[in-house]
Amino acid sequence: MRVEVMGDMDDDEPREAIRSAWGSLAGFAGRYRGLGYGPLADRLGAGGPPRGPLTGAPLILDIQFGGYPQAAEVFHFAVRNLRALTLVILPAGTHQRVVSTVSRQLTDVGRQGASVVTGADIGVIASVTDGPSMVRWLGLRQPSTLSQTLRSMPELADKLAVTQFAGKTVGGQHVFGRDLRAARHVLEASNEPLLVGNHPVGLTAAYAAAQQLPFVDFSRQAVGVGPDGSVTAAPGGYPAWVTTNIDQTGFHYWWSGQLLALTGPPIGDYQQHG
Repeated sequence: MRVEVMGDMDDDEPREAIRSAWGSLAGFAGRYRGLGYGPLADRLGAGGPPRGPLTGAPLILDIQFGGYPQAAEVFHFAVRNLRALTLVILPAGTHQRVVSTVSRQLTDVGRQGASVVTGADIGVIASVTDGPSMVRWLGLRQPSTLSQTLRSMPELADKLAVTQFAGKTVGGQHVFGRDLRAARHVLEASNEPLLVGNHPVGLTAAYAAAQQLPFVDFSRQAVGVGPDGSVTAAPGGYPAWVTTNIDQTGFHYWWSGQLLALTGPPIGDYQQHG
């Protein structure tokens, strides 16, 4: 069921205008339910108003190399193509050699302004999220660091637009199963995160979803986390946006462009990547 498609909204459209448009359409469908608009009214009501456009908002990348297919690919895509990348968070205890390599990759493409930290470095995260604008958080590993951040800075709950990979890692283990307590806390504390489940394209799907690309479909659902870390629909559960489909043709066209950009010049002002 398609409820809302990310990317169909103008980048400069105010959030209030988007919510107003949704309300007008939902009201129209409800009033004329008897004329065949009932299914539309039900879908709009279940989906709720869409998140506002976030293209260009600062992005925090929470990533781990090892155990997560496509992690290195997504990292190189983001470093090369995503001007909004502001902070890269690696797991606490990451070897200094890995940290240095990540920092060097950023420097090599002129991204000296992007920071690299390990674990929930609250001071750096606070500096990145300081200000009135929304900040995107793209979680490509277990949400331990995000949970620690929200516990230390609960005021960020309404400021972080969270896109979290919730599929399986190498070996078939659910990402949320690696830290159930953190996963449940993130769903409880964050403001309707966008959860990306298992897709053939893996972590790359979450990277695309965080950019609100139009080939990613999702719906608003109430969800829960099972003992194994699986995310399932649960009446009365935590409200979240859940991916329902990824158009393969659109995805592969975009993915090819991301690959080609890896061989081009570093990011410049003429490149309009999210």
